[in-house]
Amino acid sequence: MDPTTAVIVLAVIAETCALLGLWSRLHWRARREQQRHRYVARVATAMAPNGLVELDDRDGTGHHLRVRIVHTVSGEDRTT
Repeated sequence: MDPTTAVIVLAVIAETCALLGLWSRLHWRARREQQRHRYVARVATAMAPNGLVELDDRDGTGHHLRVRIVHTVSGEDRTT
């Protein structure tokens, strides 16, 4: 194998490895976002009809998701 072919082969291998690394990172982030979506959907469907969900979603390096569920009392639910 001459040196030019070796350099081309090494460049192709390096680019392939970089592309596979980026794909795996993207795949991992997509799965994480799907899991977060499923969690929020379960919380929203499980709460009371008059409830209120407050989300404090901070993405990036912190990956912070804070959920606050507040049950609001309507006029029909109040007993005086």
